[in-house]
Amino acid sequence: MLRRKMIIYLSVLLVLTPVAFGLPLTYMFTQFKPEPEYRLRMYEEPEIIINCVLPIVPNEVPNLIVNRKEDITENMVKKIAEELFNMTGELKRPDFTEAYYLHDGQQMLWISDFGGIWYDSGFNPTDSSVELPNYTIARNIAQKFIEKVKSYNLFPKDQQVNVEYENISVGEQSIFFSGTTIEKAIHYLNVDFAINFDKLRIATITVSIGENGRIISFQGFWREVMEAGIIKIIKPEIAIEKLQSISYGRSTLKPQKVIINQIKLIYFDDRGMQEHQDHLQPVYECECIIVDQNGEQLPLLERISANIP
Repeated sequence: MLRRKMIIYLSVLLVLTPVAFGLPLTYMFTQFKPEPEYRLRMYEEPEIIINCVLPIVPNEVPNLIVNRKEDITENMVKKIAEELFNMTGELKRPDFTEAYYLHDGQQMLWISDFGGIWYDSGFNPTDSSVELPNYTIARNIAQKFIEKVKSYNLFPKDQQVNVEYENISVGEQSIFFSGTTIEKAIHYLNVDFAINFDKLRIATITVSIGENGRIISFQGFWREVMEAGIIKIIKPEIAIEKLQSISYGRSTLKPQKVIINQIKLIYFDDRGMQEHQDHLQPVYECECIIVDQNGEQLPLLERISANIP
């Protein structure tokens, strides 16, 4: 009993000592707070600057499951390789993949069981300029080639799926000196398209157009999909809140600001085209600029799950 009284007495004395010296009761506790720099590292999050209009999204979206296309056979793949890409040779089915592979000289071709195509002509750029079509002609060449690909029944069959032109840009260029002047040699153009399901992107296509309109690369990572129920999703404001912690953890230097230039709701395929995927995930894709503590600006493309936990 005496010991208990002593403990109480000492506790009261410890609390009242600061008061005896004219200090507030909060003094003793504030003195044990972490240093300001330490608190900054622990708690402060980067400032989020929204430099775009947030999309208006529904409360739920279709749940898209992935199906294998039964009509993609060895004979069909050989036909596509020869007619579309002028390729012949031994067709292979690599282990642990769900795709066919063909290698002919420098050319390489993958065709997935789910419909996607990846083609590379083996183009090797030089420092000299080449004769490229203008943007309008390059876009028309790319669109016509996509129509040829569609004729082989490789695209998703759902009536809600459509292909939409997005952008055209310089694919690769060299910078070199010619006497005392600096010149640029553009080697090819990239024409980008989106494959949409009910206005939401489910895949992309990039057609690379080289000299004289030649197709030097084709990347179409789509899959056959089918609607199976619905998925409830979060609003973009919630996704932005998640972006704070994601950008903090992935930056080498602590970011001071995260500037969001675009945010959109899409479906995302997080596997390679040769791999199996059960369904597509709805995500918010954020195009951002990170401003670090030294004032340097770093681009960031972040995808945040839109699923309600």
